[in-house]
Amino acid sequence: MKSLPPKDTPILVIDDDTGLLTSIHAVLVGAGFPEPALCSEGRQALDLIEGGDYQLVLLDLMMPDCDGMEILKSIKSGHPQV
Repeated sequence: MKSLPPKDTPILVIDDDTGLLTSIHAVLVGAGFPEPALCSEGRQALDLIEGGDYQLVLLDLMMPDCDGMEILKSIKSGHPQV
């Protein structure tokens, strides 16, 4: 699952549980935050991070296709402001 809002968003949520992604989306939007970008595949998330200008990433650390800690290391090395 990948869901990108029609405009740039400062928030990216990465989790392999699509139900949880939907819930997090509803909570963030309901609290007045901009619509987040959603991604359920770790490898795809790395491409989104490289192509986006995210200020906040909510990241599942245990995913079947990619280790969340490796994604976190990649984010911190390439985008330390996140």
